[in-house]
Amino acid sequence: MSNVDPGAIGQIAYDGRSRLFVTFNDSGDSYTYYAVPVPVYEDMIASESIPSFFSRRIQNRYSSRKREPLDH
Repeated sequence: MSNVDPGAIGQIAYDGRSRLFVTFNDSGDSYTYYAVPVPVYEDMIASESIPSFFSRRIQNRYSSRKREPLDH
């Protein structure tokens, strides 16, 4: 996972199989977003503001599921 910035999104990762993993700073919640095309992920990484791109182009456009926290 990559650290993003101190804004709304803390970490993102992409598995190369159309799944985007996002962890939010404010809640600490993590979600998996499904069927996100590689070009959309690449555009997000190249954008000036990943949180802004995410809210405009990914959130509420792709199906998602909250991920359960990992036990340590």
